[in-house]
Amino acid sequence: MSTAELFTPMPDDAGFVKRARAKLKLTQGELAEQLGLERRTVMRYERGDQLPPQTRFAIKWLVARDKRNKQRAKDRERGD
Repeated sequence: MSTAELFTPMPDDAGFVKRARAKLKLTQGELAEQLGLERRTVMRYERGDQLPPQTRFAIKWLVARDKRNKQRAKDRERGD
């Protein structure tokens, strides 16, 4: 899945959370910790409970930060 696909508006909040968590390679507990939530809250989002806009934004921010960090690591390896 590309990052563009992750950021396209989706009515399926459960799918969005699952895809983002997979992209970040995090468990439900790890994602919850990074968002300041309980693990069961992430579990409910993945089951289809409504995802608040601020949580959606925070997840998008985590994915963007992860992408930037990976790019920086590649640049360092190449000596840029």
